Amino acid sequence: MHEWPLANIDPATGLLAVAVALLYVAARALADALTGGRAGSPGLRAIGHWLPIAAVALAAMAMGQRDVAVRLVFSTSVIAVSLVLGAIVLTRPPAPGHSAARRRWGLLAPVAAMALLAGFHARMTGFTAMVFLAEGLAIVLWWMRPGDGAAPGSSPNPALAGRAIGLRWAQGLLAGALALIGAWAAVAGVTAPGPLGRVDPAMRAALILAPGVCIAMVGVGVQLAQERRTEEAIGAQVGVALLNLCLLLPLLIGMSYVMDAVAPGDGGVAAVTLQAATTHPAMTIPATTHPAATIPATTLPATTRAATATTASPARPAGLPFPMLAWRIDTALLLAIGMMLIPAAMGRRMPGRIEGGMLIAFFAAYLLALTMFHAMR
Repeated sequence: MHEWPLANIDPATGLLAVAVALLYVAARALADALTGGRAGSPGLRAIGHWLPIAAVALAAMAMGQRDVAVRLVFSTSVIAVSLVLGAIVLTRPPAPGHSAARRRWGLLAPVAAMALLAGFHARMTGFTAMVFLAEGLAIVLWWMRPGDGAAPGSSPNPALAGRAIGLRWAQGLLAGALALIGAWAAVAGVTAPGPLGRVDPAMRAALILAPGVCIAMVGVGVQLAQERRTEEAIGAQVGVALLNLCLLLPLLIGMSYVMDAVAPGDGGVAAVTLQAATTHPAMTIPATTHPAATIPATTLPATTRAATATTASPARPAGLPFPMLAWRIDTALLLAIGMMLIPAAMGRRMPGRIEGGMLIAFFAAYLLALTMFHAMR
């Protein structure tokens, strides 16, 4: 009797495979529903690709995986403007010239610089969230300026442009439901025990989940480039990175404040041990002078027991921790790519196939650096 081939797949791998498939379908369907087949809509396309990323990050926060949520924000931003952008430019570089839509590409550099500065505090607080939100508001006002129409030579898809608005709403709602299911499966797969048990969940999110979430952006971006809509494809990838940093990251910071107010941290394993020691009839301490040294709890002074109980549950620091690797690698790479896009945003030098190859090389070096730094820990 032959054994079913899928029977030997561990739960973590199975959940991640299901999550990537659902998020891929959701991202493509949401972008299609929002744009409605219209050309020259990089902002709406960016929102469609970003919503599944936001669903996974928010689900990770709700499931208590804060490191996974923060890591996903920075990793997907790097992938969007390195791997995806490189594949688009290699397929068809943008035509020379200057347009109002291309000026948006230069917005990535100042936002990445602010993220780099925020990393010096090692934590992202309410002030950090307000700064990023203010940047996001300025970007939205710039993005909505008149005169940023479709790229020259682009045309809407007649098979999609005439669809009823009700059909697009139904498609968007169904895609949103798929994104929510995929988000739960993604976080459950990243945190489930499996062959990668020695790799912490945040690193699994960076090395496995984030590239899987961005697969849809690669396919859609290359397709747009083949249709001579490279400018729209590049604008969508820059938009995804901006949405991650200027909207999703402040949402995660605000959510951390709400969660800490509702259920403050208990101080971790050490606090639980101290609390158990003060309530148990005999508090056991490490054997420093005798193999079985025990001190009855009743012999401790009342002030000592009160002080121990007070320090057993320290308050969690406000905000979200800024991962050291994200600060050293992700923000620096985002800033470097943002600086590369400034000449193109000014219409002086368009990225060509050489720059596209460099961006893909940046992505490969990014994965290698994450792997090496994690192995050295």
